[in-house]
Amino acid sequence: MALINCPECGKKVADRAQHCPNCGYPISNDTLGRIPAQTKIDQRAGVGTGGKCPICGLNPTTDISRSTWLKLIGCSKNPITDPPFYGVYSHNHVGFRKERKPGIRMGDRIFLYAPGGSKRIFALAEAISNPEVDVDYDPQEYGSCQWKIRVRYLINLPVTSGIHIDEISTDQRDLTLSIQRQSHIKLFPAEYEGAFRKLQERQAK
Repeated sequence: MALINCPECGKKVADRAQHCPNCGYPISNDTLGRIPAQTKIDQRAGVGTGGKCPICGLNPTTDISRSTWLKLIGCSKNPITDPPFYGVYSHNHVGFRKERKPGIRMGDRIFLYAPGGSKRIFALAEAISNPEVDVDYDPQEYGSCQWKIRVRYLINLPVTSGIHIDEISTDQRDLTLSIQRQSHIKLFPAEYEGAFRKLQERQAK
């Protein structure tokens, strides 16, 4: 067993580890963080084989190889339930404060999570660009981001209508604890399936 640098956060991790203990990035299993198999999505979305989900437009045939992430939006100090968002986030991009370029790539799926008092996952978006330098970055401004990724929303609910993060936690890890260490983490299949299904149910109400 050897120690390697995690491709996402740069911390040391065993090369045989399934995921980085610091940020959750998959290390030795290529299937981690991937969208579930077509049959599982078809069954839960109620669509025919190879068809698109009538709710979010996900195409199980073409989207099975994309990675899925959980991304913090706002923070406990400045939650998006406060002004200027008042619990509704519809920006056409998501931002990243750290200097290191984020690992999310065009085509990946991103679940948006509001920390603080709400602790709710409220949206599913698709990255429609690779990380770009944010020309509006101001190091003197709290919360200013060095990177941004443009997105389109597949599901977007008011924060109060989202799903509590504990609803999709599994025995693999404590999601609340994992996301506290990073601004974004790659999801395991069981986590993705749970969030995807529950957001669909909330949107359909």
